[in-house]
Amino acid sequence: MKPIPDQRIPDSLHDEFGGAIAGFFGNRVNDPETVKDLTQEVFLKVYRQLHDGKPLIRDPRAWIHSIARNALYDHYRRRPRQPVSDADQLAEEPPRSRDAREIEERLHQVVQTFIERLPEPYRDAVHLSDIREIDLREVARLQGISLPNAKARVQRGRAKLKSLLLECCEFELSRNGAVLDYRRRQADCCR
Repeated sequence: MKPIPDQRIPDSLHDEFGGAIAGFFGNRVNDPETVKDLTQEVFLKVYRQLHDGKPLIRDPRAWIHSIARNALYDHYRRRPRQPVSDADQLAEEPPRSRDAREIEERLHQVVQTFIERLPEPYRDAVHLSDIREIDLREVARLQGISLPNAKARVQRGRAKLKSLLLECCEFELSRNGAVLDYRRRQADCCR
């Protein structure tokens, strides 16, 4: 892709990338109106940055997609937190079968139980990041550690959690990695 100078007509950016950005949001947000709003927000930021004298842009596609990605993060940060047990609303997926919801709810309880079994620094990091869905910067601040240390704790905690779960349970996965079902390997685990 060729670099674009500051004076490139902003409308041509929308014409060229508008459909791709709307598709990006459409794959991640289940509400068409929100998709339109987010797409409009992205191009408003693009126009403002170009108007404010943004220097030479070497890869407009990457630049616009980074703005879209940040807008999506902001969108999810602005949304009110939902209870973790409300799996259907969190997933923003089409309604699933009763069996799939029951499996997800049972598995969610199992995962929370196993998070409680993690050693202290990992338990809190994984709980804050994955259960309470707190941004890693905030996890670092709450734990009084640097951002790289928070990332490492969450990654190590997830790895330890995976080991615990695989030791206890056998999982049946779909082709895309979604859990279809699980069974206990031992009678006293996965509770």
